[in-house]
Amino acid sequence: MAEKFDPRSGVPVSTDAAKLFLTVWRDLTRRSAPDLPLKSDLDPAALTAALSHFWLYRQMPDRTILCHFTGEDVTSAWGAPTRGKPLSQIIRNGMHKPVEARFNLAMERRLLVHGINHTPGAEHSYAERIYGPLRDEDGTLYVAGISVYRSAGPELLENALQSLEMDALRAYDALTLDYIGTFHGTDLDPQG
Repeated sequence: MAEKFDPRSGVPVSTDAAKLFLTVWRDLTRRSAPDLPLKSDLDPAALTAALSHFWLYRQMPDRTILCHFTGEDVTSAWGAPTRGKPLSQIIRNGMHKPVEARFNLAMERRLLVHGINHTPGAEHSYAERIYGPLRDEDGTLYVAGISVYRSAGPELLENALQSLEMDALRAYDALTLDYIGTFHGTDLDPQG
């Protein structure tokens, strides 16, 4: 049995794309502190090796979320282009609401969120995601992230379930990367 991960020991990224995003994120926040990083400071060239996994959503004045950009792997995983669409048209039947709530919380509370979730019935068996808030010069908020979709056999999935707590979304302070808590649905549990 794998050892349980202690979220206070750091952000447990496992894929190269997520590691690159975290490296770029640390650089952005180091330069922007104490403010959130500007969207214009995120250089796509810094994410070239992970750009196919990258996505960017904008918070609208009514707090709905609009897709601003998705890389090729993300678009492929959704099965259709998502750019310019509200999250409610990408994730249908009301299933967008928990994602939208977490995105809004990440932007408004300055959280970097990381997790790996099981995706039964999809062409891939799990996805690693890491995302954090950006802002425009006019104060518009964005959430930028990486989603890496992978297939895994039962043994790898079981190990991930035991060690990284698959389906647990952990929140970290977006600027300091201090552990804040774990999401349970749309609730952030500081003890989690």
